[in-house]
Amino acid sequence: MSEESSGRDTWAVVETDLLRTAAEQVCTAFLDVMAEAAPWACIDAWSDYRDGLPAEVEHAQTALRHLHAHRDGRDTFMGIDIDRSDPAQEALLHTYAAWSIHVELLPAAEQDALVTVHDGASSITAELTTPRSSGCASGWRAWPWWSAWNG
Repeated sequence: MSEESSGRDTWAVVETDLLRTAAEQVCTAFLDVMAEAAPWACIDAWSDYRDGLPAEVEHAQTALRHLHAHRDGRDTFMGIDIDRSDPAQEALLHTYAAWSIHVELLPAAEQDALVTVHDGASSITAELTTPRSSGCASGWRAWPWWSAWNG
C-alpha cells in the first residue's frame, strides 16, 4: 500500500504468512533503496524464529549481541546502533534484518526512522520520497510477493 503525503509516500507492507525468502527479499530491497537516505540503523538481536534460524543468521545474531555488549556492557540486545558505512556492520544488518523483531533505518543516529521493520518482516512501514518510492515499485514488480499483493 502506498499513500502520498507532502512529497513522501508512506508504504505499509503487512503479511503475516510471508515466506522467509520473500521476507529476506523485501528487507534487502528496503535496505538497498534506503542506503543513501538512511545511513544509520538500529536493530534488535532477538527473533521470533529463534528455533529455526539458518546458521548464517544465527552467527549474525551472535555478532550483533557481541557488538552491543562490547559497546555499552548491557545485555538487552535491543536497539543496537549500526553504522551502515561500516561494511561488517552492514553485512550483519543485511543478514539479520528479515529475522529480527525490530529494525529501524534512520537518516542519522537518534532521529526518526524512515523505515521500520517489525516481527521478521511481517510488517514494514516506510516514509519514502516520491522518486525513491517509484524506484521501489518499479524494481519490485518482478518479484513474486509484489504481484501477489498488487495483481
